[in-house]
Amino acid sequence: MPKTTLKRSLYIGLGGTGIRTILKTKKMFIDAYGEVPPMIQFLGIDTDLYVYERRERRGMYDDDNYLSRTESCPIDVPGGLADYYKINKESLSWIPLENIRIFLLSTSPSQVRTNGRLAFVYNFQRIKAAIEMAYARLSAVQSNDKFSIVDGRTEVSVVFSLAGGTGCGICIDVAYLVRKMFGPEVLLMGYAVLPMVFLDMVPVGPAMMRVLPNAYGVIQDLDYLMGLSRNDEPVKLNWISDAYTEEDFKCCPTPFDMVYAIDNTNNAGVKYDHIDQLTKVIALALFTASVESSVNRVYDAVAWCMVDGILDVNNKKAWVAGVGCSAIVFNGRKVAGIYADKVILRVLDRCLDSGKDGEMLAADWIDKNNIREGHGQDQVIDVLCSPKPKITLDISNPKDPKTEVYAYCGSVLSETRKSAEKAKDALIAEKTKSLRQAVSAYLKSGDYCVTTARDFLANVKTLINIFIGEKEEEKADFEAKTFILKQKMDIAVKSLKEEANKTILKRSKKRITEYTDDSINTSREYVITEIEIIRRLYAVQFFNAMLKTIEEQEQIVNLIAELMTGLKATVSASLNKITASGRAQTMEIDLAEDILRTLSVNDDTLVFNDFYTFVGEGGLESIKTTDELEKVLRAYAESLPEFGYWKEKTLADMIDSLSDEAFIEVCRRALQKAEPLLKIDSKEWTISNGIKLDQAIAHSIFIGVEDRENNRFKKSKDFREGVKEHIEFVSTGQKDRIIFFRQDFVVPAFAIQGVDDWKREYDVSRFFCHFDANIFNRMQSEGYNLFPSGQE
Repeated sequence: MPKTTLKRSLYIGLGGTGIRTILKTKKMFIDAYGEVPPMIQFLGIDTDLYVYERRERRGMYDDDNYLSRTESCPIDVPGGLADYYKINKESLSWIPLENIRIFLLSTSPSQVRTNGRLAFVYNFQRIKAAIEMAYARLSAVQSNDKFSIVDGRTEVSVVFSLAGGTGCGICIDVAYLVRKMFGPEVLLMGYAVLPMVFLDMVPVGPAMMRVLPNAYGVIQDLDYLMGLSRNDEPVKLNWISDAYTEEDFKCCPTPFDMVYAIDNTNNAGVKYDHIDQLTKVIALALFTASVESSVNRVYDAVAWCMVDGILDVNNKKAWVAGVGCSAIVFNGRKVAGIYADKVILRVLDRCLDSGKDGEMLAADWIDKNNIREGHGQDQVIDVLCSPKPKITLDISNPKDPKTEVYAYCGSVLSETRKSAEKAKDALIAEKTKSLRQAVSAYLKSGDYCVTTARDFLANVKTLINIFIGEKEEEKADFEAKTFILKQKMDIAVKSLKEEANKTILKRSKKRITEYTDDSINTSREYVITEIEIIRRLYAVQFFNAMLKTIEEQEQIVNLIAELMTGLKATVSASLNKITASGRAQTMEIDLAEDILRTLSVNDDTLVFNDFYTFVGEGGLESIKTTDELEKVLRAYAESLPEFGYWKEKTLADMIDSLSDEAFIEVCRRALQKAEPLLKIDSKEWTISNGIKLDQAIAHSIFIGVEDRENNRFKKSKDFREGVKEHIEFVSTGQKDRIIFFRQDFVVPAFAIQGVDDWKREYDVSRFFCHFDANIFNRMQSEGYNLFPSGQE
């Protein structure tokens, strides 16, 4: 695999916007190369500790991406600022009187730039140390087997917004600190997010009161400082524990080499109405700018324009550039993953659908297992007394018949109980096994398997409860009979005993015979009735044992149903989220969109027997958690040929499969989305040679492809001729993303569309919207104006 060539790059994110951006940039490197290349470093600086907990998802099933401790520099300001101010009052003369009360009442920037700057001064040594460590890490890196390093200056990119308190409050100081630390050995680029995206997110309310005034204050400060040269009076910045001196200024007088101003709308009408969308565009620009050296050559050309003043308007220096990015993407693994999710949903649907008659299945199982009771089909009763005990009684001693009768009854009934107990245990073992096998078979039956098993169990349970009720009623009837029969038996035995014990003269042989027959007959009837009671007693015990097994099986099936229902909801929500995110405005053109809209699962490909090989021994009954269920379902889905087909599909395959017309249309959309996010005011300002400013702005287009020598864009004559600007190709090594990067040459800051609106809000603001009152006073004394001489 060829090496990827990258520049040594340090990305510094200031405030919430800056940190969001570098998080997304870090994610892009990890997605592209499986790691953050060692010559790429990140540093987030913010007063809000919560922002460091922010995560970026790396993929559908990957770990979160976040800033590590070494990539984070919290600059929270604890209480006690009043004392800090009193001690350092002379060194904090840059705080205007109208803003002193604000920072004394607050421990956060609260969208006040001087509050943010105070956090910088308070934490100066911490910030300096964090930048030194990040720079040292990337400076120590050498080329390796995977990455090679571009010769040339290290690039430091600082990302911030013009709207809040932290980013726009400390951006200039951070830039000058980097200048002081590393001088001209670094190329220092600013990425400034303009205010309109924040107004679109929250059009009204207190949070938006300072957005436009802050933006106008920052743009004036930057414009003034970017216009300085080594011949001008030095700007001195006192950071209490250190300072930016006259010598530092002579080395690097301007805070940045160039600043990209990034609005949320481009000239093609593409608009981003949320900061997360916009930061993704910036992240893509940062990622692309680190690849090879082609983008550097554009900066070199722009730098000459800035030095020569070719694009200056009267006395106003051109230093603001426009940049835009888009991407054509296709991730076969993502499509395959979504296909797997759809397979999982379809399997779950088919398992949970209703379609079989549980009542009929239950009745059939009852009949096949010979356990139906009632209506002359007392099958269990017959088993519980088979063979029937012999009921023979001879009374050899009429004078004491009770002993023989009771011994006879006890013997017969004891033998009956033993036989019934043994038969009951055998029945329980046999029929509970049969029941479990039936449930297992239904759970393996594919369509309707879970609902079928559940309905089957419910109906078997109903039948068995009916049988129990019948046996209890019959048992009660027999118990009423046996009470009477025992009384008759006792009377007969007593009568026999009394007659046999009479004197020979009073004793009647005939009556003894009658009483003997009566004793035998009543005893026999009593025993027979008791046997019927025993049979029903053990039948009820058997059926209760069956109920217990049914309840155990119901718990298993209900758990499976619950797990399936929960997993179905989770996977459905995940798919809906992917669909919803695809509809949002984005700088990406995903070639998977049309595929995902029509991607479906053919039921003929779902072979449930194959699925159960992934479930393993014990089937679904062994699954106890959602994770276990998802694991086996996903393993099954990923075994299907369609999953493998999409997993192996590459972006190059998709690009090559497009018709010529479709290919040109995709390119047109990518170029449209990549239009720089900076609109120039339409007033007819002219540059030094009389050419209109908007006509003088040059454009550059870079296309980042996996292989710059072998790609359809370079081979397509229609595409290259359709684009009126020069195109350069750079190798990114990315298989899943083709990047379109467009950059405009610099213009003066006053030409940014919307500046007039910022000024109107700035003029009526009650707050001081500059970062340094001393520098602002200097600007005033020199008659500084953002607009060209004679124009405003």
